[in-house]
Amino acid sequence: MKTQFTEAETEEPGFASSTILQEKPAKLLVGIKEINNTLNEETAYASTLQHKAETQYSHTIKTLQQLEDEGLIRKRKNGRRKEVMLTKDGEEIVENLQNIIEVQEA
Repeated sequence: MKTQFTEAETEEPGFASSTILQEKPAKLLVGIKEINNTLNEETAYASTLQHKAETQYSHTIKTLQQLEDEGLIRKRKNGRRKEVMLTKDGEEIVENLQNIIEVQEA
């Protein structure tokens, strides 16, 4: 079974990195969607997401940067805080993750 990808493969359009298959990044992505739905807003903050992912703030920031590099989220500064929003690709990934979670819980 192939477990590593060549650099050319990871640069292909539509390549899904293994980052989203890890527990903490998946929790962050789902957390952004949950916060947006609960607050009826488009943004979440790293400090709030830290608690959803049950991780340290520094790890949350690093993971959010990876997700941004992969085009799944975007950040914008609002005063001293950074707002975190899902991109269209991020929303599609979250929908798929939520479907997987539902199947596993059934």
